[in-house]
Parts: sequence; C-alpha cells; structure tokens
Amino acid sequence: MIGSKDKARAAVYTQLAATQKMGLSLGKAVDRLVEKGGYGALMLADVRGPLLAGDPVEEAFEQSEAISPLEVKVIAAGAKAGSLPQVLANLAERYTQRAATKAAFVGKLAYPVFLLHLAILFPSIPLLVSSGTSAFLQATLIPLAVGYGVVFGLYVAYHQGKQRAPRALDNFLLRVPVVALIERRSSLADGLRALELLYANGVPVLESLASAREVTPNVVVGDLFERVAHRLADGESLGEAVALEDDLPDYVIELIATGSSTGQLDDMLGKANARLEEEVQTARSLLVKAIGGIAFGIAALFVAYQVISFWSNLMNQVNKIGGG
Repeated sequence: MIGSKDKARAAVYTQLAATQKMGLSLGKAVDRLVEKGGYGALMLADVRGPLLAGDPVEEAFEQSEAISPLEVKVIAAGAKAGSLPQVLANLAERYTQRAATKAAFVGKLAYPVFLLHLAILFPSIPLLVSSGTSAFLQATLIPLAVGYGVVFGLYVAYHQGKQRAPRALDNFLLRVPVVALIERRSSLADGLRALELLYANGVPVLESLASAREVTPNVVVGDLFERVAHRLADGESLGEAVALEDDLPDYVIELIATGSSTGQLDDMLGKANARLEEEVQTARSLLVKAIGGIAFGIAALFVAYQVISFWSNLMNQVNKIGGG
C-alpha cells in the first residue's frame, strides 16, 4: 500500500509522544512498543537495550538502522531541551503528511493509467469473437508487457543511478521541465524542514546546516546548505549567506533573513517550508494533468489505429469475397 511505511512510522512516533506526555520514561515507552510487535518493534528493537541500560539517547537511537540520522539528531536534541513530546509529535506529523502526499499523487495517476489500459483492452474485444482468446491475449498482453517493462526499467535505472552516480542523476533531474521544479523545491523543503527541527530544539546553526545537507534528497540542491555554512564560518550573517544563493526563491531568502534578525528563525523556516510544499503540490498537479493529456492522446491514437485496422481488414475480406 502506498505510504504504508510512512503511516507506520507516524503511528510509532504518535505513541511515543503520548507516553512522554504521560510522564513515562523513554526507555519504558520504547520497551512497551517493542513488546507490542509490529513496525514499532522493527524500528526500536535495537534501541531498547541501550536505553534501558542508561545510554545517552543519541547513542541508543543510532543503533537502529530503521531510524534516519536526522531523526536521531532531532530526538536527541528534543530530549536534551526537554521538548521530546513535541519533537515526537512533529515527526509523526511529518510522516503523516508524507504518506498523504504519496497516496494523493498515486491516486491522481490512476486516471491516465486507466485510460492507457482501456485503450489497449477495449478495441481488442472483437478479437474474442472473430479470432478467439489467444488472439485477444496476444493483442493486449504484449503492449501491456512492454509498458510495464518500460516503467520497471525506469524505476530500476533511477535507483541504480541514485546508488552509483547520484550527482549525475540529480543534475539530470534538475534539467527536466516541470520535474526540475518539483525536484528542486521538494528537496529544498526537506532540507529546510530538517534545519527547522534541529535549530528549534537547540542544535547550533552550523551543525543544523550540516545535517540539512545530509538529508536533502537531491545532492546538488543539498550543496547550498554547505555553502551557506562556509559563509557563516567566515563571519557572514545568515541573511547575507543565503542572499548569495541563486537557487533559493526570493521569499525563502527574505524569510530566513527576517527570522535571523528577529530571533524567530524556526518560525520563518516553517513558513518558507510551507510555501515550498505548496509550490510542489501545484507542480505535481500540473505534471499529472500533463501525463493525463499524453495518456489520452496515446489512447486516442491507439484506438484510431485499431479501428482503422479493423475496418481495413474487413474491407479487404469483402473485396476478396466480391472478387472471388
């Protein structure tokens, strides 16, 4: 199911947040979730022992391969700052939103996918009567197999590219129309969300920027966090450092500069992230509409080809009978 893993993570963090609000120790809360089994046990099994033994929160959560470095840093910062219930609730909200976004995007793709299947299956129905089941299956399964093969091939190529040549693949994605906007804005939103979560929980800005770069999905976009950190280390203000980044939208630069000067950086980062996510949603909707239009065009061409072929074959048979 699309987004099921994100929903499961959100549920785990929601339960942890609830137990922290009740005053239960983090070690006992983790122990309870592990005993319940399910995804909580998968996430936290390696965390339970170190926590119950009294190890620091960060060291304990680092033992789980199912928990990302960003989550580890945010949880450790929340525990240190005394805001762990809110941090856990924020993580739950983040994964709930991710699950909803994935489900909505896939749901919007259902219509163009349906059109393509209908275009292949419906015109071939007469073959069931005229030529039998084998002819129908041959006329439909081969195009469907080719289509599924192309999709699977693109999926494999993407993941192989991410493993072997991530920078080259990310550069390519940033040059594809519409996809580039989605890739740039969504990656930037992820990085800013990490920066917001860490900074709001007391992590120094330079360390927060380093973590933001690590979790940014597109490595090319993530480089900007490193450049900003270098400028800060050289003595520039945060507002001055981000103002030099051409890849940052003007409103992001303005919000960060305002937050830095007023002491409300975490709030301004939240607002910047919200606007970026709105842009991503709009761009994804446009992409789905474009895919729908292309699918409709392909379906229309395929149906036209099938109809023309049917009538052409029929006329040829009539002519042969008449000529005979």
